[in-house]
Amino acid sequence: MNQAVVALIGAAIGALTVLAGSVITNTVSLRNERSRRKEARLVASTQAIREHAAVAFAEIFVVQHAINWITWLAKHDPAAVDNTAIKAYDDEVHKSLPKVLGAMTIVASLDLSVYDKLLPVYEYIYRLDDRVAIALRGLTANREQAVRELQDCLTEITQIERRLPRQVADIMTMEARLRPCK
Repeated sequence: MNQAVVALIGAAIGALTVLAGSVITNTVSLRNERSRRKEARLVASTQAIREHAAVAFAEIFVVQHAINWITWLAKHDPAAVDNTAIKAYDDEVHKSLPKVLGAMTIVASLDLSVYDKLLPVYEYIYRLDDRVAIALRGLTANREQAVRELQDCLTEITQIERRLPRQVADIMTMEARLRPCK
């Protein structure tokens, strides 16, 4: 074999090595970029779930406070449960419930397992609001019975008030386990 052939073979081997190295480097780069993009989508999705779950919980707390206040009045100052107090209650609850539902709908579209944990909290508050609303509407027909019902609701809402922060933490912790962030 002459020197020209050996040089040509060496050049070909060198070129193939450079080409192989370039292919491997680009393949690894593409894989890393895909991984970074996937992680970025996961982080964005997790952030969106947390933001909307936080909105839902914040508004649930608004409704919880409204129930707590009107039922506290029924127990400690029944005469103060008048049309003004009822209107304030209705206004606050009717302003918050659509925000809760909107935030929960977005959470459901992002992650049904988080929504499934959030739903019972909302349903419980909603059922209690329903009882309060019915009792408030019954004040004119039978004030004594309506006030008793409101007072019964105070006991329940106080229990909810104690449980709600833990439920928020449990749901957010569950969500974090489902979508680990790095």
